Amino acid sequence: MRLLPLIFFSLFCYVLSAQSLQTNLQTVFTTNQLMGMSVYVFSAENESVYNFGYKNFSQSLPIDNATKFRIASISKSFTALGILKLYDQNLFELDDDVSTYLGYSVRNPNHPTIPITFRMLLSHTSSLQDGNGYTSFLNATFSQNPIPNISSVLQPGGSYYTSNMWRSEIPGTYFTYSNLNFGLLGTLILIFLILHLKHFWVVSRFTDHITSGEETLFEEMKEVFENPFIVLLYCAAMISLAYHLMHGFSSAFQSLGLNHPKYNKMIHYLGVGFSVIIPLIFAMMPVSIYLGWIN
Repeated sequence: MRLLPLIFFSLFCYVLSAQSLQTNLQTVFTTNQLMGMSVYVFSAENESVYNFGYKNFSQSLPIDNATKFRIASISKSFTALGILKLYDQNLFELDDDVSTYLGYSVRNPNHPTIPITFRMLLSHTSSLQDGNGYTSFLNATFSQNPIPNISSVLQPGGSYYTSNMWRSEIPGTYFTYSNLNFGLLGTLILIFLILHLKHFWVVSRFTDHITSGEETLFEEMKEVFENPFIVLLYCAAMISLAYHLMHGFSSAFQSLGLNHPKYNKMIHYLGVGFSVIIPLIFAMMPVSIYLGWIN
């Protein structure tokens, strides 16, 4: 009987949080004057769908769970997800200056003292726009080898730069949709990926540092994992991987149409075990080397 108050309290908190989320979503819908919006929220235990507005305004047809949406420029969704996963690994802050990570200055010439941040690029408020030089730059990325650096369209004096690549508004204060925002974010993801790969994969396959006998790959690993910052970074990445696998494991069964109430709980527990064991094994590599367990 003592469990009953706890159960009712938990149910109350769940209902309260759901109502709070619906209220916040309603605010987003109203504030931005959207015609229609659907939001799907899920976890290992629960899933909810929130629908707002119309799928056909002239006929007053409301959006429901069966409404299909055309998703344009879907690569931006994946780019945003990739950036936020790197953010979850504490590799940067959303209000960091992206110039720090790119290795060159990215500034609106009309406001040269204001840094361009990850948050601005994600929200299309960086004051970048697809000016006249954008199409020429985009064509060059298909036709030239090597492809031009994105700085050539962002910086004054660049091969593809035109004066209307930047708006006159102060960065962070004005929304304008621009493909270049996410082109720049994609470049930042690539930089983080390169920093990860260069420690091992590139060294072992594209240089004679390993094959010439100067050093084994294990010695290279020992050298890298002597740095506690890198060890912590890899462990943080494995924690992020665990959360990703926890969702991905059960989602794989749903994608294949193999989910069933009779087996969902078993799939969930198997997913948790898999999601913990695999990242733990990967994390043990840098930890074991750093602590001297492996010599």
